[in-house]
Amino acid sequence: MGEVLRVENLTAGYGSVSIIRDLSIEVSGREIVAVIGSNGAGKTTLMLSIMGIADIMAGKIILDGEDLTNVPSYERVVKGLVLCLERRRLFPDMSVYENVISGAFRRRDKAGVKQDYEMVSELFPIIEQRRNQLAGTLSGGEQQMVAIARALMAKPRVLLLDEPSVGLAPIARKLVFEKIKEIREKQGISILVVEQDAALALQYSDRAYVLEQGRVQFSGTGLEILNSPVVRRSYIGL
Repeated sequence: MGEVLRVENLTAGYGSVSIIRDLSIEVSGREIVAVIGSNGAGKTTLMLSIMGIADIMAGKIILDGEDLTNVPSYERVVKGLVLCLERRRLFPDMSVYENVISGAFRRRDKAGVKQDYEMVSELFPIIEQRRNQLAGTLSGGEQQMVAIARALMAKPRVLLLDEPSVGLAPIARKLVFEKIKEIREKQGISILVVEQDAALALQYSDRAYVLEQGRVQFSGTGLEILNSPVVRRSYIGL
């Protein structure tokens, strides 16, 4: 399918300090794209730039052909860019239901919200099973499921996932990526995922980019990057 999101010659950072430089990536329809790299490579800054949170010094963010570079963050959400932040960031003293439904706070289509809540409850059974439980009492893996469900309630065109497996046990990390694949297959949503567990992310991605010092060093299919001797030695430890 055609291109949905394009990051074009992006230089961005914080204040006058640039973290990523002349960086270009793209995400097509129904595609899972992974971004890997060492700590400090610029992965999270890329995500924050796409959402309009980091400072963009040059380049463009284009969604479905529309230039969103100067569009406020909240409007980008309405247009279909939705970020699920690292370490879940749930409201710990609110129930699971309240956390999930908060993702739809800018929507006015009540019937659509109800339908999407049923969709995420089917995707993540934990939501209805723990509906009234405080989110802060869930395990890390359960919290990640709730966080992704909350992001889906915003009806994303492109779902941005920043380190979805961070802090999770190996079995929970694999389950999260199984769910990411299921979201793509059942909902047709394009997904851009930044992930420290490079081997895991590459196994589930259609394409991938490797960042180093704010620039793209390698790109290719997930399997091509996974099987690259340089990548395996430098980023996977094999």
